[in-house]
Amino acid sequence: MNFLAATLLWTLILTALTVLLGVGATLWPELWRILPRHRPAGLALGVITLAWSAWYGQLLLEGNLAPFRVWIWLAVPILAALGYFHLDFLFTRALGGFVLLMMPFLLHGAFVAEIPHRSLFSLACYLFGLLGMVLVATPWYFRDLLERCSLSPRWRRTSAVVAGGCALFFAVFAVLA
Repeated sequence: MNFLAATLLWTLILTALTVLLGVGATLWPELWRILPRHRPAGLALGVITLAWSAWYGQLLLEGNLAPFRVWIWLAVPILAALGYFHLDFLFTRALGGFVLLMMPFLLHGAFVAEIPHRSLFSLACYLFGLLGMVLVATPWYFRDLLERCSLSPRWRRTSAVVAGGCALFFAVFAVLA
């Protein structure tokens, strides 16, 4: 996947988050209770995230360790099943893991594409990397944000504007590439 496609994918994810925070919180008032712990969506996103991380992990095994690559791929369904049954806030944690994998991918793509103002783009990617760590470590903050957006129009507007601004920021860099 090239830089343009990856940045547009990230922009679409941020746009979906904008719609979720701005409109979804009012259409589905119980969304804050359901989405962060939604197991089927968390499993789907978690399997994608685990497979992506297994791809990166198996590339690290070189030389005498190359025969162990198969074990990394065998661990993906096992870890997915264990996560499904033992993790709370599965969707939020899987989303955080996806964000953590997406940011280095975007950073590498920006380096290869030699985009202008790469330092500003890198700063935004690092901030989203920190956000991904927060989603994995403290997923209830995402639940609390969704709850506040469903209860308060001010929170809804502010969150939607911030997420939409971030989507616009990355869309601009996708066009610059």
